[in-house]
Amino acid sequence: MWNKTFKLPLVTILMTALVTVLLIGIVPVTSIHAQEGDLLPMPVPATVGVLIGADYWSDEPMILSAGMGFDGIIGIDDLNETTVRDSGAGWFEDRFCPSGEEVTQIARTAAVDKALMAALATGEPDYHDAVPVVFSWPMATETVDAADFEFTLNNGDTVPATSINMFPNWEYSERNVVIAVGQLGNRGLSTEDDALYPVKLEIVGDLILVGPSGQEANALGLTWETGFSPYDQGPRLVGAKINRVEPEPVGEGGPTALEVLSEAIPNDELALYDEGDFRIRTLTSGGFSPDGVTALRPDHYEDYFRIHAIGPNGETVLLEEVGVDYEVAGGTLRVIGLEDTGQPEDPAEDIFYDVCYAEDRDNYIDIILVGDEEAARNVTFVEIPSLVGGYRAFYNPGGPGPDPFPGVRYTAPGPPDLEPVINALDDPMRVTRIPSEPNIISLPQGDVILAQNAGMTPESIEWDATNSQFLVGSVAFGNVFSVQDTGVVMPFIESDNLTNTVGVHIDAETNRLLVANGDFFAAADPDLLGFAQLGIYDMETREELHFVELGELYDGRHLANDVTVDADGNAYVTDSLSPVIYKVDMDGNAEVFVESPDFTFLNGIDYHPDGYLLVGANGSLAGVEGNNALYKVPLEDPANLSKVESNTPLLLDGFILTEDLNIVGVIQPPVGNVVQISSDDDWATATMVATAPALTPRFPTAVILRDGDPYVSHAEFGMVLAGEVPLAYAILRTSFTSVE
Repeated sequence: MWNKTFKLPLVTILMTALVTVLLIGIVPVTSIHAQEGDLLPMPVPATVGVLIGADYWSDEPMILSAGMGFDGIIGIDDLNETTVRDSGAGWFEDRFCPSGEEVTQIARTAAVDKALMAALATGEPDYHDAVPVVFSWPMATETVDAADFEFTLNNGDTVPATSINMFPNWEYSERNVVIAVGQLGNRGLSTEDDALYPVKLEIVGDLILVGPSGQEANALGLTWETGFSPYDQGPRLVGAKINRVEPEPVGEGGPTALEVLSEAIPNDELALYDEGDFRIRTLTSGGFSPDGVTALRPDHYEDYFRIHAIGPNGETVLLEEVGVDYEVAGGTLRVIGLEDTGQPEDPAEDIFYDVCYAEDRDNYIDIILVGDEEAARNVTFVEIPSLVGGYRAFYNPGGPGPDPFPGVRYTAPGPPDLEPVINALDDPMRVTRIPSEPNIISLPQGDVILAQNAGMTPESIEWDATNSQFLVGSVAFGNVFSVQDTGVVMPFIESDNLTNTVGVHIDAETNRLLVANGDFFAAADPDLLGFAQLGIYDMETREELHFVELGELYDGRHLANDVTVDADGNAYVTDSLSPVIYKVDMDGNAEVFVESPDFTFLNGIDYHPDGYLLVGANGSLAGVEGNNALYKVPLEDPANLSKVESNTPLLLDGFILTEDLNIVGVIQPPVGNVVQISSDDDWATATMVATAPALTPRFPTAVILRDGDPYVSHAEFGMVLAGEVPLAYAILRTSFTSVE
């Protein structure tokens, strides 16, 4: 389970805002530029080209649908009842949910305001329209651009998309649908003289699709045509296929920050149900909402769907009810319910199947079945009866909602639909793609890997040579994450104990990962006592071996900052808010190793093989000028510690010892350099011998060596404190220049 405790109020506010954005049915993405200008373009969420178990729906690439979804509700002024009505969006009038919780923006309307669009959109949507473009093959998302999409309207005009995004189809197993946004039409019916809507889409740029066996095809030149607007008829199915339920739901979820922030995740079959043999995945032309505002729920199967199958005597059998064993040719089948909607109902966690239920609102809806394989091979169609026979219809976003305004034309209900089911029991028709070229952008000062995890705020970094990955902590989410060269971020250590991971250290000799868990935000809030803890984990099994409370050993305020290990496996942890270093042995027994009044805001620490610790103090960060120092602490006689004399003040953050026993460390902004420090007298004195650039405005905090090259992680503290949500974090490969 993800830890959703955010201790920094600004981060909490920003994350709440981002949750709202990500859960709205149609949300564009953006390219954020670094404070340096265009030097370092930040990648768009869900567009690094990664596909994991992503579905394809035909042998050949094609556009399955590209009809306008709705008119005028993207990029409206500040959300309230008046602006929503002016935009023509649906509105949920009640202030409180049946559970008693106050209604959130996502439960109240499908409209999206300008402030949120400015943060996440390419371009500047201003009461714009949206077209979900559905491909039969998933996209290599790094190739998608708004300029790829050209629409022809029913009056003959051609108009481009002004914005594109991958939301809400951001999970690794999805990616068939991109949302194109622009001024594309009005609310006229196709029979009305003044109606305006797209009748044709042509792909006019290089957009790569990925299909069977990983083959790639350029979508350039693909077209799709229609004679309807969303005010004639609503969404429909464009694909359905039956697969086995796997022991693990391959490709479910996506970039870790989006999983953490989404109130709808996890929503796979294993999270929702205790049983399930088969999954019928359906692909839709647009958002499938009961009314254009409220969410589809896992218990809604009987309201909207029925499955057709061949009966024992060749007749058609309709699977209309949940929990009923139907006799089908080859055995029995039973419908369990829907998934890929939202989380299972859990009143203890305030999750209720009511009008305020949180759903992912993407273009995929799955039906879970239990039964015999031969019976599953005889499933023929998924049907949406729509308003026939007491069933309910689906609406695109922009539908009337539970409380429609009088005199407003909303999107129409979807038509009755019968979609053939593709048998994918033998060939699952899925593709996995990890781009072979690392997501590295060439810069004058080095190379950058952009870690895709919005709001993560990694203060530390380690290089895991065994698994060829970086490991980073997160002061916002807790837990430890792995970062690949492609920029993909995945969970590595998940523990409810970890809330603010600061320092991380791999002890290769014992195959352990040590994690300093400290209240990072107590440094800025004197009313917080903070905490200091050490988590110790097996690198192979990821099992938590020990979780040690350190703060109770010393009376004061606490922030466990960094950790190192000596030759015997003993761990040493700095406390930035108390003048102590803790020691934890291999069995998890802890003590105060040394206390000194000279220790002011201790930070980085590393073990020297000659039997002592080197420890950095950032006195300036604690308001103590002149106490930016490096200390030498002998293991056999820690009270006999000494300050390392240097030719320059050392405001060191994270640092490490190299194989030739030099220090490579980060000097905090405004200098923002990486430095190499050497000593020829056993660290009685030290000299800065080389410097390397960091991305100063991005706030470097830690450095690690990989194949001899220094890699610097950047925590983006400046952006967070300015009220912004970083969409990615830079890991810079840099190089040293000798100091003259």
